[in-house]
Amino acid sequence: MRSKTRTTSGEPFRIPLTGPVMDVINSTSGDKLLNFVNYRREWSKALRKSNVAPFTLRDLRKTGATMMLRNGANLKTISKLLSHTDISTTQRYLVASEEDRREAIIKLNTLYSYKEPGVVTTVAI
Repeated sequence: MRSKTRTTSGEPFRIPLTGPVMDVINSTSGDKLLNFVNYRREWSKALRKSNVAPFTLRDLRKTGATMMLRNGANLKTISKLLSHTDISTTQRYLVASEEDRREAIIKLNTLYSYKEPGVVTTVAI
């Protein structure tokens, strides 16, 4: 685990990192992986060079949280990884698409042993 100074609540911020991320961190020279003094300028330059539509690191946190949820992580775990003290903050990060809602209904059908998930139709109420 890599450690940042403190969360907004004052607790030490710790997050598990994957092997590829640790490889990048371990291959850097010097004390810092990122230069936060020039962060905004460097971020903007990287986006321009890559022809990617502008987005923020917060967007990446939201995308990561949604991907974790879609792949089976529970809300409490996601909340801890994002260092949220209130789970409602995490809930605001998550995006539930129409497809996510359909999949939830199909899983519910499977839970109750229906052989065929059937057609899931969205109805306005």
